Amino acid sequence: MSEKRIFSEFPPISKDEWEERIKEDLKGADYEKKLVWKTIDGFSVQPYYMSQDVGDAAPANHPGEPPFVRGYNSKGNDWKVIQQINSEKIKEANEFAINAIERGADGVSFKLCFSDKQEDVSNLLKNIDLSKKQIHFHSNHSYSVLAELICNEAKKRNYNAADLAGSFNFDSFGYYLLHGEYYNSHEDNMNELKCLIQNFGKRLPNYKLLNINGQHFANAGASVTQELGFAMASAHEYLTEMLSLNLPLEEILPKIRFTFSIGPSYFLEIAKFRAARHLWATIVEQYTKDINLQKTTIHGISSLYNKTLYDLYNNMLRNTTEAMSASIGGADEITILPHDFLLGNETEFGDRIARNTQLLLKEESHFGKVADPAAGSYYIEMLTQKVADFAWKQFQTIEENGGFRKAMESGLIKAEIEKTNAKREKDIAMRKMVYVGINNYPNTKEHFENPDSFLSKKQTEGNALQMKRGASNFENIRLQTDSFVKAGSKRPAVLLCQFGNLAMRNARAIFATNFFGIAGYEINSIVNDNSVEEGVKEIVKEKPGIIVLCSSDEEYTTLGIEYLKALKQTNIPVVIAGNPGENETLFRENGAHSFIHVRTLALDALEDYQKVLSVK
Repeated sequence: MSEKRIFSEFPPISKDEWEERIKEDLKGADYEKKLVWKTIDGFSVQPYYMSQDVGDAAPANHPGEPPFVRGYNSKGNDWKVIQQINSEKIKEANEFAINAIERGADGVSFKLCFSDKQEDVSNLLKNIDLSKKQIHFHSNHSYSVLAELICNEAKKRNYNAADLAGSFNFDSFGYYLLHGEYYNSHEDNMNELKCLIQNFGKRLPNYKLLNINGQHFANAGASVTQELGFAMASAHEYLTEMLSLNLPLEEILPKIRFTFSIGPSYFLEIAKFRAARHLWATIVEQYTKDINLQKTTIHGISSLYNKTLYDLYNNMLRNTTEAMSASIGGADEITILPHDFLLGNETEFGDRIARNTQLLLKEESHFGKVADPAAGSYYIEMLTQKVADFAWKQFQTIEENGGFRKAMESGLIKAEIEKTNAKREKDIAMRKMVYVGINNYPNTKEHFENPDSFLSKKQTEGNALQMKRGASNFENIRLQTDSFVKAGSKRPAVLLCQFGNLAMRNARAIFATNFFGIAGYEINSIVNDNSVEEGVKEIVKEKPGIIVLCSSDEEYTTLGIEYLKALKQTNIPVVIAGNPGENETLFRENGAHSFIHVRTLALDALEDYQKVLSVK
C-alpha cells in the first residue's frame, strides 16, 4: 500500500478544528485555567503544540552538531552512572565504592575531608581500577594537594595519569553561596584555581577541575531558568577571571563541568538539560569558533528540594522520574542520591536502589541507545526554547548588574531566589503543590523515634543561600508532634463526629483525616445516627483534643448547631469540615472554633492547632 493511499484515509486536522473540539469537551470551563500551565518563571505552556507553533524552536541540526541542543553524541547517550559515597570513614567509603563499581556504577564520588596523607588516599582507592572507573571528589579542603596525591597514587600503581578520569568540586562561588563567605579570599581562590589548572590540567587531562554547582540554586528553591541562568553567569565569571590571569582559553574550557539539580518537573527538566548545552555553546562562541571548546560536561544530581523525611519510599519514585529526565535530556553523568539520603546514614540498600534506578533505564529500557529521544516532540522543543530564552534573560540581568560575583556579594542572587521560593512555599502551604505523604495523603501510622535531630535548623545569615526542602515546614509540624510524644505526652487526638448525609459525611471525614493526619495526630471517628445527646456522650467519653463535625452544609445549620451548643460546655475546640460561606458568623456564635476546607491555608491552620493543643 502506497504512503499516499495510507495518509488519504487520515486527512490533516487544523488547529482551529482541534480547538473547537477541546472547547466542546470543556463544556464551558475556562480554557486558560483548565489547560494552560503557568510555570513559576511566568511563562505559559499550552496543552499541546503543532508544527506551525514550533517554527524555529526545533533545531535543524543533527545530534553532535552545534549548538548541541540535541546532545554531543551523534549516536546514543551512554551516560556515566555515578554513585555518591557519603561515608567519611576511609575503610567504609572504600567498601561502599567497590560494591558500587562491582554492581554497575561507572564511577564514584567521595567526600574526602579527612586527610591529606598519601596513605589515606591509597586506602580509599584500594582495589579500584583507576583507569576504567571515574573517581570524583565532591568535597575536599585542598584540591591541589589532592591532585598531587592522586598523581602519586597513579605512579605508584603503574597507571598513566592521562588514563584517569573524574572531577574535583572546586567552586569558590559555590562555597560562598553555602557559607556567605569565601574560604580564603576571592583573590586567593582565583589564584588557587589558576594553579590547579596550570599544574594539573595537562597531568590529569581527563579530570574536570572546576565544577559549577547549579544544584545549590535549585536546592534553595530557585526555578529551572534561575538555576540555568545563574549557573551560566557563574561559569562565565570564572572564565573571565582565568582569562584575566593570562590562562589560555583552550586550557580553561575543557576543565569546566556543570552540576545541575534534577528536579520534579519532568518535561521542564528535560528541556533544561537540552537548553544548558545551547546556552553554554552560545556564550563560548563569543570567544572561539572551535566547536570542541564549545562543549562541556553536564552532570545531573537528584534534587534535595523535593525529597521528604516521611514516606521515604516516595523518594524512590521521585528519583526514577528525575533519572529519566536527565537521561532523556542528554546528561553526560548522573548521580541519583539514595531515597534515605536525608536520614544521614549511608546504607547498602539505599545505594543499591539508587544505582539500579539508572541501570534499569540503561540496560532494560535502553535509554542510552538513542541520541536525543525528545527530538521532534513539539511540546519539548517549545519548552526547550522557552527555558533557554528565560534563562538567557536571567544571565543578561546578572551581567548587567556587574557579573555573577557582584550579584552574589550584593545579595541579588539570594533575593531573587527567595522571591521564587516564597511562591513555591505558598503553593505548598495551600496544597496546590502536593507532596505525597507530607501535605497530602499522610501515612498516619508513621512516627519518628528521634524527631529532634531532624527539626529544621535556624535560618542562614548574610548572603548564604538557605538550603531548604519544600516539605520542611509541614514536616516540622509533624516532627514537633513526634517530639511532644517522645517527651512523655500523649499523642494529640482528633475525633471525627459523622452524622447526617452519608456521602457528605464520608467525604468530609476523609478530608479531615487527611488534613489532621499531616500533623501526626491520632485520628478516631464515631458515626452517630441517633440523638445529638447520645453523640455528645460518646464524644466526651473519647476525650479528644479536637472535635471535627463531618456532615453536609444543610445539616450543619440544623444538627450542626445543636452539636455546637451541646459541646460548648466541654471546652474542646470544635472544627467544622467544610466551607461555612455566609453561615460562618452563625457557626462561630454557637461555638465553632474554626473550619477546614480546600481553600484553607493548611500550614498556617495546623500551626495554630499545634498552639491550641500545646504542642511545641
